Amino acid sequence: MIVEDIKNRMKLSGIINSQLAELIGSNPAQLSLFFKGEGASLKINILQKCLDELGIDTAVYMGRYNLVLSVAERLKDKYSIEQVSSFFKEMKVKVVNNKAILQFIDVDAAEFARINEMGIVESNLLIPFSELRFCS
Repeated sequence: MIVEDIKNRMKLSGIINSQLAELIGSNPAQLSLFFKGEGASLKINILQKCLDELGIDTAVYMGRYNLVLSVAERLKDKYSIEQVSSFFKEMKVKVVNNKAILQFIDVDAAEFARINEMGIVESNLLIPFSELRFCS
């Protein structure tokens, strides 16, 4: 999947294999084999440089994931899932004291599934609070 993400970002950026290889300090043949899945691999630092050059920020995913875990941790001991699903987004912000929640799109479980199936919006931007499962 990461290979397809990189290739798609290259298309959107108008960058070809040889240009990317030069940007990341890799051999164009090695990069080509990596993309084809023919036994070639990239060292972690080269792969990270590739992601950086293409503007693919993987740290964002961890930030979102950690925010959701933090919210679940703060809610699980005080409220039931039914109570949380009835909160408006502003109430969730007040309860967990974290305004970052406002950046998420609050949807119900059915809408989450529909949007996720379409594959055009990153599902980690969506919070199906009605289906929130508290961390243990």
